[in-house]
Amino acid sequence: MKSASLIETKNALEDLAGALAGIPEIAIDTESNSFHNYHDRICLIQISIPDKDFIIDPIAVPDLGPLKTIFLAEETQKIFHAAENDILLLKKHHGFEFLNVFDTLLAAQILGHREVGLASLLARLFDIRLDKGEQRSDWSRRPLSADQMLYAVHDTHHLIRLRDTLLEELRNADRLEAAEEEFQRLAEKCPVERRPDASAYLRIKGSKKLAPRGRGVLQALFHWRERTARSLDRPPFRVLSNETLLELSQLTPASWNGAGRIRGVTPRIIGRYGDEILAAIRDGLEKGEVRAPRPAPTERRERDEWTDEMDGRFRRLREWRNQRAESLDVQPFIVAPNRLLVSLARLAPESIEALQDVPGMAAWRVRDYGSEILDLFRNIPG
Repeated sequence: MKSASLIETKNALEDLAGALAGIPEIAIDTESNSFHNYHDRICLIQISIPDKDFIIDPIAVPDLGPLKTIFLAEETQKIFHAAENDILLLKKHHGFEFLNVFDTLLAAQILGHREVGLASLLARLFDIRLDKGEQRSDWSRRPLSADQMLYAVHDTHHLIRLRDTLLEELRNADRLEAAEEEFQRLAEKCPVERRPDASAYLRIKGSKKLAPRGRGVLQALFHWRERTARSLDRPPFRVLSNETLLELSQLTPASWNGAGRIRGVTPRIIGRYGDEILAAIRDGLEKGEVRAPRPAPTERRERDEWTDEMDGRFRRLREWRNQRAESLDVQPFIVAPNRLLVSLARLAPESIEALQDVPGMAAWRVRDYGSEILDLFRNIPG
């Protein structure tokens, strides 16, 4: 494999966009800084075509506008592996839109491959071994090392060949229509602004076993850590780990004198955050656990309109869907995602014609599962 061309100027990016125009397929990947920063940012964009590899540096060339027409070109297929995060970040930070997407991870899932990571697929299908040593690299640092460049380009260099193999498998398995529907849904997905989750502290392993006063402390510490991480532009776990938050919530020290050894609370941490941590502990003890307010009716996803009959239909549909997926050896969402089950449970179609009008009930699903779904509805006790 030849070394990749590094794109670091506006003129070089414009030249690349011109060279990519009209090409039938390009492989794309991105590297971001989410492991090292709170605020995500795309630090590299890798692009491969059959005979060349390119690495675009968005830090050196922040205006990626020349790529817009390439990503929107219907005649050019954009091949990703695990496309969702890449597409959402490219939309969020650079305003791109996408047409004609192929996701090799989704294709592998639809085909029922057990291990769908890129390294696993390449090793099993082509006996290609990827070196994942730079997986947690800080991609925002410059200059890029030779190892970083090699790692980055390996994520796209083999994707066109992998697409070719999976495409043939999809056709042979009569699952190409299902895959194309998922690819289109993926291309149309829009980024959603991350909103604070007031109950996120309860997802920390061990939080449910804390006494009420301990949960109040954990809540206060969690929110302090989130504010601190945001202001420092650092991932929360790099401020204090979940395990440390939990131990502090159990011990609730009033001072650091005689507090003993607390995992993750080093002299450096005490020197930098000690007073703030103790203040958060006091605040949690004083206020206790503050339960999040109930969502407004418009945020309950029409929960008030969800009847017991609908719930019963949803449960039967989900049971059928899971059994059907197991028989086909695919992930359940391939047969029918939950959003489709919800629509079916609400509308309870009684004919093939009505089934065709249900959002998400694509023609291939009507063909493959329509009669089973209608039979299921007929057999649900009234």
